[in-house]
Amino acid sequence: FSNQIVCIPENAFEGLANLKMLSLFKNKIQKIPPLLFQGLSRLEMLDVSVNRISDLPSGCLASLVYLEVLVLSSNRITSLRREELDPLIRLRDLQLETNLLREVPLGFFAERYDAQGQTIA
Repeated sequence: FSNQIVCIPENAFEGLANLKMLSLFKNKIQKIPPLLFQGLSRLEMLDVSVNRISDLPSGCLASLVYLEVLVLSSNRITSLRREELDPLIRLRDLQLETNLLREVPLGFFAERYDAQGQTIA
């Protein structure tokens, strides 16, 4: 499946507070509006893989406190800021493969997982 979505209006998901899964897989999205996911506080899975995203705007994931799975694979992301990931306290699956990453937040994974990959509460 493939869509041709290039941009998403900032209020596209307004009124969908109970949404648990959102897939924007395989589109042509280049930018995520800063407040796009605001109000999706019950979201557990977000897939924006296979797009053209190069950067996550500051605070765009802040309201996703129930997010468990974040799929950012196959984009053009060059870096992730710690402040983008810190609010994701339930995150257990972060997929970043096939990006242009040069760095990831120092200590982010070590603080959340032990040597066997178990979540540290």
